[in-house]
Amino acid sequence: VQIVDICLATRPTNGGLIDLLELCSLLNQRRRAARDTVSEDDCLRAISKLK
Repeated sequence: VQIVDICLATRPTNGGLIDLLELCSLLNQRRRAARDTVSEDDCLRAISKLK
């Protein structure tokens, strides 16, 4: 859900398509309170489950 939220929020600037590294960075900024950082692999696995 957070990935979709970020894609929708950045849609005016990038059309909803975002670089994987930028996506991970934005996710980690949103999840500051969380102990574990979000990796590229975490993002890819989450995206594959959206399909």
